[in-house]
Amino acid sequence: MEGLQLELAAEERRQQLIHTMRQVRLEQEVGRSSFRPGWFARGMASVGLWMIAYGERLRQRYAEPWIEARPVQRSFSLGQR
Repeated sequence: MEGLQLELAAEERRQQLIHTMRQVRLEQEVGRSSFRPGWFARGMASVGLWMIAYGERLRQRYAEPWIEARPVQRSFSLGQR
């Protein structure tokens, strides 16, 4: 009787190990396959990056203080037009 209980316990333990191994393999497969967005999502991401880069250039361009130059004074006489 005791031998039968040991055999049943060993079989139960073997089934638990098999189940655990399957779970580990499944987790590894899911972790390995990464999500790859479609062409529309990739295009929108690249447009967004372009807009950020272009906006940074605009911000740098207009963040500089304006240097006011002296106004050009032209005095035209009637004969020099």
